[in-house]
Amino acid sequence: FGALCNENFNATCSNVARLSHSYSEYCNLSNALATLQYLDLSSTRIAHIHHHAFVGCNRLELLDLDFNRELTLDVNFLYTPSLSLLKMGWCNISEISVTAFECTTRLTKLQISSNQIQRMNETLFTYIKQLKYLELYNNPLICDCQLLPTWHWLHDYQVEYFTRLLFFPIETMVCG
Repeated sequence: FGALCNENFNATCSNVARLSHSYSEYCNLSNALATLQYLDLSSTRIAHIHHHAFVGCNRLELLDLDFNRELTLDVNFLYTPSLSLLKMGWCNISEISVTAFECTTRLTKLQISSNQIQRMNETLFTYIKQLKYLELYNNPLICDCQLLPTWHWLHDYQVEYFTRLLFFPIETMVCG
């Protein structure tokens, strides 16, 4: 981020709550990250998120990374304890580390549709027991016995999930 705010920037660095990529210039946000609540980085051509990228964003509640088609993620890229909504749709993500949400325990909505995710391990959800909504549609998920524990976890924690694969109750899925 640059050192100066342009004259149209309507938030002071001491109380930034919402930041969108639509601003052409940014103020020095090194002190403002502690109050940032909404960050829209959608369609910004981000290719990589460093594991320290969001350190200090302790009040961040919504992070929108949609439409960053070349996005790669570090193993533990989210140090955002207040994050409740994460949007990473249309990012060409093929996998998410099982420790990705270790420091994001308040996540309630995860939108990861239209990626390249084939497998999901139930340990991915170990730290996000408050998850209530999971959007997975348009991913090439392999629906087999390796996926069964994940579906059981979603069912046990009453997570509302959306994917084209499951048109039948989880209880009827049998592995043999």
